[in-house]
Amino acid sequence: MERILYIVGLLTLCVALPAFPQPLRFTQEKIRIEVREDSYRLDGSYVFENSGPAPVQRSLFYPMSPTSTPPESLVVEDPDSRKQIAFVQGEQGFSFSLTVSPYRSQELRVVFVQRAPRHRLEYILRSTREWGRPLERAKYSVHIPPSCKLLHLSLHPDKIVQDADGTLYSVLRENFMPRQNLIVKWGRSTP
Repeated sequence: MERILYIVGLLTLCVALPAFPQPLRFTQEKIRIEVREDSYRLDGSYVFENSGPAPVQRSLFYPMSPTSTPPESLVVEDPDSRKQIAFVQGEQGFSFSLTVSPYRSQELRVVFVQRAPRHRLEYILRSTREWGRPLERAKYSVHIPPSCKLLHLSLHPDKIVQDADGTLYSVLRENFMPRQNLIVKWGRSTP
């Protein structure tokens, strides 16, 4: 009898547990960078998908350029609920935990301000490779105010819009597996 209960329990456990870890995919990112004279503000939206029948909880690492200073301010939040997500700051980025319900997408928002005394920023894109597949959609916008001028943008912009508030450079990509990081260099405009 004990042996039968053991076999039934083992079979129940095998059926209840998935044979492979539930797939969590990083599918989209939308980044807006607002350059200031000696700093910048990044507002990023990231979409993760769970295509499996069970919730997926993962600890994720958000890399930051090793040549940059730590952010002056940093917020990680669920944009739907507006709840902030706890994170642990490290030397080259920060970590946080994300839970995605079965057959759902979860958006995550990261906003930070970082000093850039050399008028240069590097946004890490190459870490996308660690997910094993390209982003379905990616949008990168860089806003340069009238007091500054763009010197270098490592990704060729698809659209440039200029108005009284400055110039907005937009990069749109689909099925995007980055080969390089996004690097932006700027200087002060001469009057």
